[in-house]
Amino acid sequence: MEQLFGKGPFFGLAPMAGYTDSAFRDLAASHGADFTVTEMISAKGLFYKNEKTSGIMSLGKGKTGVQLFGSEEEPLCFAAKEAAKLSPAFIDFNMGCPTPKIVGSGDGSALLRDPERAVACLKALKEGAGDTAVTVKMRLGWETFDESAVKLAASLADAGAAAIFVHGRTARQMYRPPVDYGAIKAVKEAASVPVFANGDIKTPENAKEVLEFTGADGVLIGRAALGNPFIFEEIKSYFETGRYETPSSEALFDAAMRQLDAAIESKGEKLACTEARGQLVFYLKGVKDAAEKRRLLFAAKSRADIEKIFRKAQNGG
Repeated sequence: MEQLFGKGPFFGLAPMAGYTDSAFRDLAASHGADFTVTEMISAKGLFYKNEKTSGIMSLGKGKTGVQLFGSEEEPLCFAAKEAAKLSPAFIDFNMGCPTPKIVGSGDGSALLRDPERAVACLKALKEGAGDTAVTVKMRLGWETFDESAVKLAASLADAGAAAIFVHGRTARQMYRPPVDYGAIKAVKEAASVPVFANGDIKTPENAKEVLEFTGADGVLIGRAALGNPFIFEEIKSYFETGRYETPSSEALFDAAMRQLDAAIESKGEKLACTEARGQLVFYLKGVKDAAEKRRLLFAAKSRADIEKIFRKAQNGG
């Protein structure tokens, strides 16, 4: 990954369905994320010319990876070709999503139960991607972590994965604790390519502890970046100086409105404001009368409505 981003460690924004649209990815990149990844995109959706699926694949600013999911080689190869036309930093293969809708179709984490198919899918992606690097996002296994996950990671590396992003939970865990950083360490030791740690990394201190313990080449930050895109700057400052400053309420207000304005520019005000309700709510964490402000936010229909809520929060009202 050094040829993609420079010398590590690297701190990236993890892909999150419903959250990491181009507006939020651009904001994270402007605050120090070394790379971002799109929301997961259906290879079949691209193969069958689904317009909504194609629309998710806009890259925005900074180094962006396009994440694809699927379990059939022909659609994956086709989707990788389409993604490569946009010149992304890399194409990421989703083997980590544990939601019933995804695994029920044999996609995402379901591939952890079929290592041969997982490797075949990766090879199909690489064929379509051409010179574009292909990475893999995976979990530690289906039910429990065991040697099969380590062997699969090593097989994926041998099959040409440029890097492996490891969410330190099993599929059955969904997002329940704990995260097994020891298992991520085992994957790092077995794989011949860069390995990134992911899962419940919430603070700069967490990031440093996880990197030192696992020996990983970087971390992916997911939910901790929601409502605080400054976390990447915080982590980098902590690594460099041992200190970091948390953003002020004014800085958070500005970030929320910049995220909304970018979404409006790409989607139009009506759709952007509707979708932003679930994204901007994270900026209200800890403010006075947060529950009431969340209620108002989910009823907001315009930029003016949303700005009014955040101005009141900023002023302590």
